[in-house]
Amino acid sequence: MNKVEVYIAGLKLDLKDEDTVALTKQINDIAEIQKRQADYTNRFVCYKTPNNMAIAEMLNVPGNASTRPYKWASARIVSNGIPVTNYGIALLQETKNRETYEYIIYAGNYDLFSKIDGKYINDLDWSDLLHVFNSDNWIYSWSNTDGYIYPIAETLDGKFKIVQPGNDVIDIRYQVPHVFVKTIWQKIFDEAGLEYHGTFFSTDTNYLNELVPADVDNVDKELNSVRFKTKGDKINPGVYPYSVLVNDDPNSLKDPLLDRNYIVKEDGRYVLSIDYNYQVQASLGMVLFIAINGVTQLPGTVFSTAGCPQETVHIVFTKEYDLKAGDRIAYVAVTSPRSGCSPLSLQAYEVDHEMTLQYEGIPSLYGYDIDFSLYLPKVLQVDFLKAIMQQYGLIYQLNNDGRYEFIRIEDLLNGLAGVSDLSAKYHKETSETYRVGSYGITNLFKYKYYDKDLSGQGYADASFSTNIDNLDNEITVIDSIIEACGDYQVLQVAGKIAAIHSFEKQSDDKYLLRSNDKLKTVILNRSNGFELTFYDSDTHIYGQSYTSWTIPYVKFTPLHWQNLLNLYYPKFILMIQRPLKKKVQIWFTPIDIYFLDMFKIIYLQQYQSYFYLNKVNNFLPGKLSDCELIKIN
Repeated sequence: MNKVEVYIAGLKLDLKDEDTVALTKQINDIAEIQKRQADYTNRFVCYKTPNNMAIAEMLNVPGNASTRPYKWASARIVSNGIPVTNYGIALLQETKNRETYEYIIYAGNYDLFSKIDGKYINDLDWSDLLHVFNSDNWIYSWSNTDGYIYPIAETLDGKFKIVQPGNDVIDIRYQVPHVFVKTIWQKIFDEAGLEYHGTFFSTDTNYLNELVPADVDNVDKELNSVRFKTKGDKINPGVYPYSVLVNDDPNSLKDPLLDRNYIVKEDGRYVLSIDYNYQVQASLGMVLFIAINGVTQLPGTVFSTAGCPQETVHIVFTKEYDLKAGDRIAYVAVTSPRSGCSPLSLQAYEVDHEMTLQYEGIPSLYGYDIDFSLYLPKVLQVDFLKAIMQQYGLIYQLNNDGRYEFIRIEDLLNGLAGVSDLSAKYHKETSETYRVGSYGITNLFKYKYYDKDLSGQGYADASFSTNIDNLDNEITVIDSIIEACGDYQVLQVAGKIAAIHSFEKQSDDKYLLRSNDKLKTVILNRSNGFELTFYDSDTHIYGQSYTSWTIPYVKFTPLHWQNLLNLYYPKFILMIQRPLKKKVQIWFTPIDIYFLDMFKIIYLQQYQSYFYLNKVNNFLPGKLSDCELIKIN
């Protein structure tokens, strides 16, 4: 008996004996390392029995409001009483002739991807790492091995500088926090309710020390800027002496004819610009008062006229302010008589008025509350996982206990996960081909780059070549979302350190945090023997550190693609340079599929060779399975 059962949302579908549900297993297509493939079934049909209609939430019944075609549903497949996949996702694809439903089931990585789909690393809960960026927390973080740390990095040429040989000077206001990659990875899986495992995560030195700078200005400049403009002969509401607002209630700084209070939405540097045109009929002066959180900015800006004829007074005011979310801005122009003029004789009319509060950016994170949801790059969680997996040549499978198990391609191809001898289950070969995947004569591994990087473009990229005719000349194998961080600035003890380009220079004395959506990663190093001088203000020397201090700093060179290829891809490259793929038929039973460990390489005595099991096509109990094998060189 070859019975297949399908359960959706815990309920068993009614299937007829002739209904075919075939499973293709290809958790990781090793021939396409830039992609992560899912297990899947064929599109299979079930009839609209009362039971199946209930599972479909009465889809295609007049008046129904089913969301089943738009929502994931848990699924599992059982063959002859053996579960061949426990962690599938079912999608209802189509209803045909109002008689049948058509489903497809995905498994493997689809469970993970469906749970984090559309979510950014900024969406993770970062409340446990909230802190204030100050001198104490900067130094206290240096011993951290997870969470966050403040290593020394070149954030912008000129804000980390060497004043004299043997004395490194750091302006810590222009340093930035970094988050451990492993912390982001852990949070993604924890909040998705999933578990992962692999010796890689506790043994790989690069991974354990890889960091993501939290240095991105994610504020929408347009949404966090405001502009008011009015016209009309509005009577000036106040005729006061200059001193009236010195101790006045800050709420009085609100023109009753126009609401001129504004609540700041985001932290940052703003440019406040006000342009008034007033018509006056007496000799007077005018003062433009600004209040921030009830504190009047005195003495204000004074504009005056001479004589008593009717004339127009034009007030123009522009100033930069470093503001925080929730700060309240209020402003008003006040008239005052000159000597010899009676206040009662004054008349002033507002001709027109325009106010702009323009968000410029974040000048420095020093003194800010550090909420990593605000300052990490806005990168999708799935893209983050893929980028890190690409760097380390990681692949994974979903185990029967529901855990995601990871392994390096290099370890798998070297047989470190074990070997399965399938010689006794081998039936026959159907073809042998000499191409695998989308590769060319030259195969590129690339990063993104910052236009102003002093190291130029392409310095961290790498490639490998094949000697195979009739291939495209050049193929990009991996085009990483990660932005390279050149190592060129020098610390006395550490040598060259990573330039993460956190700030952009606006002028000689003005720096703003970059608006950048690219992920950056660097490698943490620690050394003692430093002699450093730290500044946390223009005049304050925070302290000096000597040989007893262990100082963290970052480098990017270990993450150059050539270094990564040498560590994590040599066996894979050999396999691609002399590719051989066999399609063979193998007798797999349901119990074989249940216990199938695709991290184990395959040995076939018929060829006296080892292979990677790339795919099991359309498994059905009681039938031969078509399999793709890639020879390991």
